[in-house]
Amino acid sequence: MADATSPEGWPQRHWQQRPIPGWSVVLLIIAMLFAAGYRGRLLNREIMRDEQDNLRRNIFGYHERQADGSLEFEDVSWQNSFFENRLANNPILFSVLSHASLNGWQKIAGAGNERFSLVAVRLPAFLAGIASLAAVWWALNVFGFIRAAPVAALLLALHPYHADYTLQARGYSLVVLFVTLAAGCLLRALNS
Repeated sequence: MADATSPEGWPQRHWQQRPIPGWSVVLLIIAMLFAAGYRGRLLNREIMRDEQDNLRRNIFGYHERQADGSLEFEDVSWQNSFFENRLANNPILFSVLSHASLNGWQKIAGAGNERFSLVAVRLPAFLAGIASLAAVWWALNVFGFIRAAPVAALLLALHPYHADYTLQARGYSLVVLFVTLAAGCLLRALNS
């Protein structure tokens, strides 16, 4: 028979708030520092796959050859970052965050709008990827898997696909972050 505070069939551990051991927090911090250190060195890698399309159409812009043979830079407007999606390939939240990060870098560095920094463009994905380690750790703690939470964070920090998606100028790491947070929040809401 189910407890009065838990739905029928759910193990009681999912509904009890248990203290989080200090070693779990230490392992999470180690995982996040490792991931940030390893991936941070690769933020300036070459543009890969569909990063190019997103960079040209929704974040930075491109040079277009004119009829007279000269090149003219076509800058991306904020409107394009928010609304352009002709090819159904614009991760809008990422494009807006990346556009803001790039504009901030251009102002701080004193660079014109025709110069860009791969680190600035990829910074939102990088930060979301590192934050997703903490989100997985938190969600597993919410679900009652206290010992599995730091192990999962460490495994995710080492996983090559997670590392790759954290370094891509795309919205993949934002999806991992927000889906994980949504799952944890859903259980918290069901519990209250």
